[in-house]
Amino acid sequence: MAETSTNVLKNKIQDIGNQVGQAATDAVKGVKTAADNVGTRANEFVTDATKRAEEAGSYMKTRVDQATMAVGEQLKVAGDASEQIAQNLRDAGDYIEQEGLEGMTNDVIALIKKNPLASVVAGLCVGFCLGRTLSLRH
Repeated sequence: MAETSTNVLKNKIQDIGNQVGQAATDAVKGVKTAADNVGTRANEFVTDATKRAEEAGSYMKTRVDQATMAVGEQLKVAGDASEQIAQNLRDAGDYIEQEGLEGMTNDVIALIKKNPLASVVAGLCVGFCLGRTLSLRH
């Protein structure tokens, strides 16, 4: 029964995806254009952020380990959390390096097809944030 519900849901999603296919194609073109323009900066940002996060994580872990002797095991949690953040940023950087713009574009296309309404809302939010950021610079 769950299999049937899943199939029905998949069919509905495919129908919706087909109906908004042209809109998704236009959105993908826009995303691809933006990604081409921002791709280099994004890679530089991720590399820099990863490096800074690793440095911060390393520093934080060292400081937390020192403080743990005096304060106790609870402070070590903060170091582990920052280390996890650094690992997540490294993973994000690795994903961008491995997938490149084409792989990221394919993932965005698949995401848009699976969640068209959420994609439109996310696109509006990103557009609003970009517009707000660019208007504040002038």
